[in-house]
Amino acid sequence: GIATTQQLQEVHDTVEGIKTREGDVIHAVQKQFTYLKSVDETVSQNAVGLAAVARILKNVVSNALKIQKTWNDTTRNLENLISYRANISRVMRELDFMAVQLQQSVMRLQEGLETSATGRLSSVLIPPHNLSMILQQVILKLPQDVSLIAGFTIDNMYIYYEVAKVQAYATTTAIRLVVRIPLRGADRVMTLFRSVPLPAYSEVLKRHVQIEPETLYLAVTENGQYYSLLTTADLQRCKLGIFAICEATFPFIHKTRASCSSALYFGQAELAHDLCRKHILNENFNPAWLQAKGPHPFWIYSLPSPTVVTKKCKVNGTTQSSNLELSHTGTLTEDTHCQFYSEAFVLLPVSDGYTNVTITGSQIFLPHLPELISPRERDQLMHDETQTHRALAALETIARRSSPNQQQSYVELRELLATMASNTTTTSQTTWVYVLVTISIILSLIILTSRLWQRPIITLIQKIFPRRTEPKSNDIEMKPMSTPTATVIDPESNNCPCCTEDRSELMGVTTSHPATPLQMEVETASKPAPTVQPRTGERVHFAQPGKFQLRK
Repeated sequence: GIATTQQLQEVHDTVEGIKTREGDVIHAVQKQFTYLKSVDETVSQNAVGLAAVARILKNVVSNALKIQKTWNDTTRNLENLISYRANISRVMRELDFMAVQLQQSVMRLQEGLETSATGRLSSVLIPPHNLSMILQQVILKLPQDVSLIAGFTIDNMYIYYEVAKVQAYATTTAIRLVVRIPLRGADRVMTLFRSVPLPAYSEVLKRHVQIEPETLYLAVTENGQYYSLLTTADLQRCKLGIFAICEATFPFIHKTRASCSSALYFGQAELAHDLCRKHILNENFNPAWLQAKGPHPFWIYSLPSPTVVTKKCKVNGTTQSSNLELSHTGTLTEDTHCQFYSEAFVLLPVSDGYTNVTITGSQIFLPHLPELISPRERDQLMHDETQTHRALAALETIARRSSPNQQQSYVELRELLATMASNTTTTSQTTWVYVLVTISIILSLIILTSRLWQRPIITLIQKIFPRRTEPKSNDIEMKPMSTPTATVIDPESNNCPCCTEDRSELMGVTTSHPATPLQMEVETASKPAPTVQPRTGERVHFAQPGKFQLRK
């Protein structure tokens, strides 16, 4: 076809471009050939190195196989060594365990021997079941009136471990033990009581009175017919424990030969009043508390004054409080999980757990003595309450001065009664002395003043008891007068039993010279004279008491 110039120009341009492109391709091919050459050389070199590495790797693999074989052998040897070490460890542990057991056995044996050296029986040397079998054989050989202090079951073996005495000695082949166990004889079992005096309030003295027993302990036989008084020193010579094992070094006294403690125990109230010493405590004595344990525990108290106690209990997670007033002597029952407290003391609560045992534990025996003061003593104290309080105050002052600060001062009731009796005797003697002195003084005054009061008294007596008596011839002895005397007698006084008190009415005496005194006798009312009728033809005048009379 027909091509235009423009199209041809485009063709020429395309050809030129293809030529240029062809040169570039040829140049690139040449570079690639150069690169392939270098690559081929490199590959050849690498192939040579790879062959060398393959040879080295072959050697390494061979060495690794050799090492693995050696490792396996070593591992096998180690496993054998570990197994052997495990066996050795097991044997060592067994030996260690045997050594520990041997050491414990030696320690137990040593402990048992040390216990035996102190005289006590050890359960290591003689286990409970062995001891039970031994006692079963022993009980078959005991006399009829002798028995064991407890049973021979396993449960009672701890009693024998407590009371037994042991002596140990060694032979060439063994260690031998000599065991001494106390036995129970007939009528040799006694109940031991500890006397705890509790103050009791007396309405008579307005104080607390307390009995002081002779000794701290009282032992009563099983049949209740004999008793013995034991002191702390006597009890220390006994073997104390679950049972008090004592040698027969103290006497047994029949209950008819009473003492203070025995009279309280056997309920002999009259003998207790006579034999017991009674102390009158001061107003601020130390409170006494005694707890009685058991399923239903309670407290016995004696307080010097009324005390308010708060009772605090926990019930179902809540706390409840209440107040109680305690006074004098009484009992306070404890409740579970309850606490009692006041300003002066705190009583802790008790737990719920209880254990049943076959041995009788502590018991409280309250003697029956309604009043600590007997009726006779009460009468003596109430005879003069003022004197009682004075004597008590004086004795308390003396006791307070003589007693140390750490001890309570008290007054013994017998001393108070003796002091009151002594004061009564002294007061009576003093009263009699005062009476005798007063009588002596009065008699002296009477004798000294007899001249002053004798005539008025005689006159008064003659007024009260008038008498008509004829004087005897010797009653009045008249002496002759030196001068004539004229006597005038009232003729109208015959009907009068006595003359008037006026001397002028009785008589008139006319003398020119002093008359000679007349001798006369006056009779008193205490010795009445017999009544004498006047003779006929005589006129008699009776003078009043204290006056003389003239007879014609």
